[in-house]
Amino acid sequence: MFFFIYGSLKKGLHNHSFLKDRGANFIKTVSTLEPTFDLISLSAFPGLIPGNFYVQGELFDIPQRHVYELDRFEGTPDFYKRIKLKICPLKEVFGYMYMGETQGRQGIPVSNIKNTKIWT
Repeated sequence: MFFFIYGSLKKGLHNHSFLKDRGANFIKTVSTLEPTFDLISLSAFPGLIPGNFYVQGELFDIPQRHVYELDRFEGTPDFYKRIKLKICPLKEVFGYMYMGETQGRQGIPVSNIKNTKIWT
């Protein structure tokens, strides 16, 4: 199953081993198709919320037998909710939308790519 990964599970970041240990395959760096999201800081990782920006992330093919483990890791359905979203160039993949409180959370600054947010 294809997943849009935008936070601490990305290659080189502190939770990436979770994906690597489960045989997830990195496909390529991608962005959301439409500027309909935002990223907020939750300290050690970001939260994807509705907004007016593109978000850059990584596309991974995750074995279906491990998707339930990923859902638990992400705190689905209370902390994050698995959603379908559109990315370039594929049409529809899965990702995780933050479901917690957003008031008072700091937004991630816009990157040097026009109207795009990237967690680093």
